[in-house]
Amino acid sequence: MTSEVDSEKPQVYVSAIFCTDIIREHGTDLLSAVRITSAFTANPARVTPELPDGSLDTSRQEVVYAPVRFHAVITFWAEQPRTFTFQMQGLKPNGERLNDMRDPVDIEVPGGELGGYTINLKAFVPGSLAGIYLFDMIIDGKVALRLPMRILHKKELPDSDTAQSENYSAAF
Repeated sequence: MTSEVDSEKPQVYVSAIFCTDIIREHGTDLLSAVRITSAFTANPARVTPELPDGSLDTSRQEVVYAPVRFHAVITFWAEQPRTFTFQMQGLKPNGERLNDMRDPVDIEVPGGELGGYTINLKAFVPGSLAGIYLFDMIIDGKVALRLPMRILHKKELPDSDTAQSENYSAAF
């Protein structure tokens, strides 16, 4: 028996995990998740601003937290073939909405014994705010799954007086 979301649409079942990295097997596209977790640590860095003459203003050092990079592996399944719109949205611990990772995407699930559909989203959240972030997996405009993620602040500072910068591929 098929559960119905709307009058004629078969139910889409959603499962998701967060992890630190993904290994994709060539040829089969099988995914292996590395360090599946719902908690990540934001690392602090001491930043010293530059003065107009190029020297460092050591009297104004600040502690900043690097963005937290992660992967979201999301699997969709339906009892019958189904096409739908998917989007992932997040909320910061203070209730503010994170930027959308991307525009909604159309996904087609073959359904039944033909299998589901899995996506791997690379993302990051700002590390500046510790606490519980909430991520909604949205199917056709309705929340199908909500996943919490805890961001912790590491208390130790590196010995370096400057922070290293990194390039990130996607942001909320």
